[in-house]
Amino acid sequence: MSARRPKIRPVEVISAEVGGKPAFCLRDPDRIAPDPVVLGPVEFMLAAMMDGTRTILEIQAEVSERTGEIVPRHAIEEVVELLDREYYLDGPRFRARAEAIVEEFRTSKVRRSVHAGTSAAYPDDPDALMARISEFFRPPEGPGPIDGTSPAGKLKAVIAPHIDLQRGGPCFAHAYKALASESDADLFVILGIAHNARRSLFILTKKDFQTPLGTAKTDAAFVERLEKASLENPYAEEMVHRLEHSVEFQVVFLQAVLGRGSAARNFEIVPVLCGSFQGFLEEDGSPLEDARVRAFVDGLRDAIEKSGRKWCIVASVDLSHVGRKFGHGTCMSPGTMRMVEFHDRMMLHRLVRCDTAGFLESLRRDRNARNVDAVSAAVVLLEASGAERGRLLKYCMAYEAPTRSAVSFASMSFY
Repeated sequence: MSARRPKIRPVEVISAEVGGKPAFCLRDPDRIAPDPVVLGPVEFMLAAMMDGTRTILEIQAEVSERTGEIVPRHAIEEVVELLDREYYLDGPRFRARAEAIVEEFRTSKVRRSVHAGTSAAYPDDPDALMARISEFFRPPEGPGPIDGTSPAGKLKAVIAPHIDLQRGGPCFAHAYKALASESDADLFVILGIAHNARRSLFILTKKDFQTPLGTAKTDAAFVERLEKASLENPYAEEMVHRLEHSVEFQVVFLQAVLGRGSAARNFEIVPVLCGSFQGFLEEDGSPLEDARVRAFVDGLRDAIEKSGRKWCIVASVDLSHVGRKFGHGTCMSPGTMRMVEFHDRMMLHRLVRCDTAGFLESLRRDRNARNVDAVSAAVVLLEASGAERGRLLKYCMAYEAPTRSAVSFASMSFY
């Protein structure tokens, strides 16, 4: 064991408190490690030194040099054993589990729900889930119940949030009441956000999406048309779909609103995860001048036209992410939150006008300092839908007191 050079994997670290004492919670963003691990300050210092370049004896010596105290070798070995057992170390145990998970996802025909049953997302019992979503439609925060009349069919697209349902449920409901009332679509292109993509601009999957409300079928032929139009491999990071919530939440609402009751309709989906456009916002060029983006947008528009289906685009969009949790030096106060809302509404005004260039310019001015993470989905919606005007249905901001940070989000409809 002493000659081993332990290497910890990339993890999320959250400061915590256990029994009134400081602690550090490690979480795996890829969920290869299924459970978090809580370490005390000394154990966390040891873990931080496990970068693959030091043996256990070298870690022991360096700790002694830094602190003037000797940490017993067995104490370091215990931390190594804990991290290895829980899949936080890069090694044979972790790699075997990762390969098994990748293979299971690759061979499965369905993308199973991973957020059902969590407190911030939604219940895993179908009846409880339907009851929860019905509550989101109740005034004053919700838009009121869907009236059940035949939809007008004029709606081309909606923007709905992808924040957790606990905070954003009523805002989702405003978008989905408009969708149910004004769209007769039976094909929904869902533009989610690939929060954990490393390089891909657009990520496809042909898998059906399974939730507690059933299985939403994916139009595989449509996906294949997008695949052929792409200038990059759209499946290179397909594993990102496994944990991403931004498509899953929209599928749940589509099933709840359109898949049940007397007005139920059969529909299919096209799940797309959009990568970050931040690099474009930090440069002078437009993402629409990039050949990969242009090819995908044109391919999506062409696939829509050739599908022969009644369609609607659903963009899964959150707006500003501000405060110390998101890397800002300033905590959110009532004054700063009002300023964020002002800039958000100016940006949303560009979306209402379907002004793609103006929307991008409003973010490029300060290099997207408010961390709007769904720029790509909004741009693709505007360019591919052919919408001529939009309508802001609801604007919200969720404040998180412990970190004094906030996330804003909105629902919109496009015609």
